[in-house]
Amino acid sequence: MEKESSEDKWKVLDTVIKETEMIEQLEDPSVSVKLEEILKKLNQVKQLNDKVEKDQEKLKKEYIFLLKERNIFFDKFQRITAIGNNLEWKDSNGILEKIASIFNGQQDSKDSSA
Repeated sequence: MEKESSEDKWKVLDTVIKETEMIEQLEDPSVSVKLEEILKKLNQVKQLNDKVEKDQEKLKKEYIFLLKERNIFFDKFQRITAIGNNLEWKDSNGILEKIASIFNGQQDSKDSSA
């Protein structure tokens, strides 16, 4: 037995709505009122699902953007680390030592007040 996808399950909702609308036209008024309530609820569920799908797509795009941004910064971090390692974290200006202390979670007392 094949497993239904989420999309296929939501397509069933459209079928149920159409079938309920058809039954509503055939039945007596007391059943028609109940069916109308059910139809309203089904349509609300369908609208909520549509909103969830849109939000899900938006989140997916934001996630991809954040991953790309993370990769850019990680690449820069790796390049800085490679330069620092090649120079054994020492240079004439003391900049590499400060960078190394930041990477190691340490800060100068001057830097922490800023």
